Amino acid sequence: MPISKTTKPKPMYAVVLRDAWRFTWHHPMLWLLGFFALFIGHTGVFEIIGFVANELNGQSMSAFSSGPVGSVVIPTIFGSQMLGLGGVGMLLVIRILIAIIIVVAAVASSAALIHAARKHHERELETLSESWHHGIRHFWPVLFLNIFKKAWVFGTVWLLRIPLGHLLREDATGWHTALFITEFVVAIILALAVSFTVNYASMYIILEEEHLGRAVADGWATLRKHWLISFELGALLLLVQAVVGVLTIYSFYFVFGSFAGLSMVASMLNAPGLVATGFLVHVFMWFAFVSWVGAVFTTFAISSWTILYTHFKNNKTAVGFLRRVFQLAFHA
Repeated sequence: MPISKTTKPKPMYAVVLRDAWRFTWHHPMLWLLGFFALFIGHTGVFEIIGFVANELNGQSMSAFSSGPVGSVVIPTIFGSQMLGLGGVGMLLVIRILIAIIIVVAAVASSAALIHAARKHHERELETLSESWHHGIRHFWPVLFLNIFKKAWVFGTVWLLRIPLGHLLREDATGWHTALFITEFVVAIILALAVSFTVNYASMYIILEEEHLGRAVADGWATLRKHWLISFELGALLLLVQAVVGVLTIYSFYFVFGSFAGLSMVASMLNAPGLVATGFLVHVFMWFAFVSWVGAVFTTFAISSWTILYTHFKNNKTAVGFLRRVFQLAFHA
């Protein structure tokens, strides 16, 4: 039967986000994978924004001060002052092993979530161990892609130091401000483009069994073909990530606000042990809450991209909100 010319493709957000949330909420066992996958990060946008904010506030921050590298180098430097030369080697080995475990778990978990989300979207159930097996099997190419994404973000951060340094000088002009804003906007767009390309390339590797080079080429081709809806979904997920970040910040004040009340009660009862116990309990509560929120969001974000990719493969007419508005405005 011929398709009516008045038939317009529906925006994909409702379908993609709904299916991603159902997948996330109904598979709590996969939150464990989401917890480890959150160490990879999302798009790198907030890392760039955080660097600029710290520089503007006079708090210089190295691009390598966080993550597995920071967890190895920085504690070792300070730990050497307490342990002496005899304990430095052991401390460094322990830190390196922890960093390796985190990296392996994060990369394998992100790959496993992609495979599990695809199976769920195809109405096929998969166990946690099966998903993990697929994540480990594609570990190396996915690791390389994420190293490239991180290197791009770090390189962008270092390059932004130059225009930002001119902007912070006392003789800075409006030209310096305009130049920095332009470079900052371009840096954010390129960071998003690299992140989206890595997302799609990872799916070609995991779901289509493609080699790394071919997967990157196909990932870039997919982004070029569906760039508008990709940036729209990326913006939505960044908005959700910002809300999640604000939620975790306020949860800190809420949890430790209740600890302050407990401390006052303990001081009136002259029970210092209650303060120490209450502090540990509140720290554990806050860490557990933040870990749960991060795990759920990461599972939701990865499944959203995977389901969107599946729609691209099965539905060539998938469109986003802005294109839908354009169609309604000019083809009504």
